[in-house]
Amino acid sequence: MRVKPRNSPVRQMFPDSGMPIMPPTWNLTKRMWPLLLLIALVTAAAVIWLAWPQPTKAAPELTVYASPINAGCYLATKSTCKIRVDPFTIASAGTPALFGFQLRANGSVIYDFRTDVSNPPFGNYSPSRVKLDFAASCGQTYVINLVAKDLDDRGYYNLGQVENVVCPQGTYETFLPLVKR
Repeated sequence: MRVKPRNSPVRQMFPDSGMPIMPPTWNLTKRMWPLLLLIALVTAAAVIWLAWPQPTKAAPELTVYASPINAGCYLATKSTCKIRVDPFTIASAGTPALFGFQLRANGSVIYDFRTDVSNPPFGNYSPSRVKLDFAASCGQTYVINLVAKDLDDRGYYNLGQVENVVCPQGTYETFLPLVKR
């Protein structure tokens, strides 16, 4: 094995050439302790904050109620059907007045009622009978919903539902004109 001279250029660049070249780790670690401690504290605070139960907002108190809703479908003529909704009453409890209500068939609005802004009904409201018959397709099945809201509510609340209202199958007559010569 050949021995390197004492003042060789390699010896000057790497004074301890027999050992791997590494930075002084003690000083680096000593300077990093505060940073590592800060990272650990922030991580622990984030874990505690995420695991802490968050307060939940209470559901808004329902201030609109309705009597039971009943509906059926009948043949108005041989080929047309109508949905009839039995009379119902919407009660507005508390100070907010009734803003409006909707009747929906299979999710589509079939009747939309809005109250007068200057004089909304307080307390109980019952629609007149004229408003309770609606056109329908014969042979179809419907789900009828009554939704309503007060002036203070953001959205409509489902107050009642009738499922599987089946309309009877109508009979369709075709009239062909006769041509005479």
